[in-house]
Amino acid sequence: MFVTMIKKSLVVAMGLVAALSVSAEAKSSASSCVSYSAPSPIASSPFSGPFSGASSGSGILSGDPVGPFPLSALMPFPWGSIDGIWSMKLPDGTRIHLSFEVQSACDGRKLVQVLGFDQKSYRVTSEGVGISDADAMVSGKDTTVRAVMSSSTSQYTVFIRQFRMPPGKATGRISTVVSLRPFNGSQSDDLHMVARRSSPLTLPEYIDRQKEIEAKRDDAIRKKLESRGR
Repeated sequence: MFVTMIKKSLVVAMGLVAALSVSAEAKSSASSCVSYSAPSPIASSPFSGPFSGASSGSGILSGDPVGPFPLSALMPFPWGSIDGIWSMKLPDGTRIHLSFEVQSACDGRKLVQVLGFDQKSYRVTSEGVGISDADAMVSGKDTTVRAVMSSSTSQYTVFIRQFRMPPGKATGRISTVVSLRPFNGSQSDDLHMVARRSSPLTLPEYIDRQKEIEAKRDDAIRKKLESRGR
């Protein structure tokens, strides 16, 4: 039984390490400046986003599922509190999980490393680097970060913003809104979802925490069995 438990733990640990090699590299790069290529303007592409259909209506957030968020409700981008794992729901109920981690570019600009992943296997399914408009960063009025996400089968654009809830909808509450856009789409194709942070840990940090828990559990089992054998 002991051998079986150890084997299971080893399988889990090996799976975490293999599935998140990309995430580990992202974490190690956070301690130094990061080189990046600015996302190109939205152009025609044969790929689509990880969703079918889009919200209806015109305007930047007119189709948001929790109500319209006018541009006047945009808040400064939360560089100091965006780190962590965020979850959101597609219209069909499918959950999407994204990890955001603020990093510093070699030119001094702030970036957001965005990782899409499968919650069960922790496997990274897509990744991208989000940047804010250079002029907005200088003026201190940046409100939106845009990341072009790439996976083995698709490309799509992610917009990250925060809005203050309008009167009548939890006045004063701040909502983080993630918008998905097909790479060849326009604003009218945007799909907007309110994101909720499920963990303040980024994906690499969460994986390290899980590995520590597994290691401590295995050590406790080993010590318990050793004490029984004395």
